[in-house]
Amino acid sequence: PNVVKFVRDHTISKSDPKDPLKILSKWIFNRIPQPKELKDNLLEFSGLALEDQKAEDNFKSKVEKRQVKELKEIMVCLALERHGTQKELAGRLFEFLKEPSKSACKGKAPPGKAKPAAKKRTSSGKSKGKAKTPAKKSGGKAKGKDDEEDEDEDDDDA
Repeated sequence: PNVVKFVRDHTISKSDPKDPLKILSKWIFNRIPQPKELKDNLLEFSGLALEDQKAEDNFKSKVEKRQVKELKEIMVCLALERHGTQKELAGRLFEFLKEPSKSACKGKAPPGKAKPAAKKRTSSGKSKGKAKTPAKKSGGKAKGKDDEEDEDEDDDDA
């Protein structure tokens, strides 16, 4: 269910060749169709049909050649665990593609692309807060000068 939701909600970028759904489509179907057809094909996918051990080894080597970042993005799409070494990630992904099962998927829905952007805004919001802190300090210095002037005025009164 999480995989289906992600595939349906995912916006496929026409200009991004590293889009995780495009990569999956290229691996599984050896082509990248139009976005609607790509989503339909992935939703109907029920496992790799590899003829022999040589075909299995070739496919596995394709998966293992990918960078960790790309593997993790694909695993987010498939709601798979994303921890481990590059070889462990590739092995987990390969096994899932051979025989997809709900038990291999995590319980949580994959995060959307908007969530990391929100985190970035939050951290920049913190830096704005830090920028305000020095301003307050400089304001404090100004108060110190005012206090000195007040003290001087008090001396005049006495």
